[in-house]
Amino acid sequence: MLSRPVLVLLGLVLLAVAAVYRLELSMVQVRADLARLQGERQRLEAEIASLRASLAWLARPERLAALAADLDMVPADARRLVAAAQLQRRDELELAGRSFPVPLPSGHVAQLRARPPLVPVAEAGRRP
Repeated sequence: MLSRPVLVLLGLVLLAVAAVYRLELSMVQVRADLARLQGERQRLEAEIASLRASLAWLARPERLAALAADLDMVPADARRLVAAAQLQRRDELELAGRSFPVPLPSGHVAQLRARPPLVPVAEAGRRP
């Protein structure tokens, strides 16, 4: 019959073998996860490269100029500017609720809208 120290040593060896086996299984899982994540990273990098190429293609100046021409858009010039005296007083506007026409020197009429003024929180209760 085996002595007690030999049985304890055998038990410790079996525990060590079980721990190494479990560690190996964990490492296999970690390697599989790493491979999956690397593949996902490569896929995302390829998608980012594709999106950057698409953005560069869509933002080409000649393409944008053709689209602007199709929409009858023209570059702004000094003749299209409106003098501040032509605008109504800000106090008379309904904030962001209505638009008002402003005649342009070219004969066209632009519809302008006002945005509500940004009032600091400390001054929100006060009226000028």
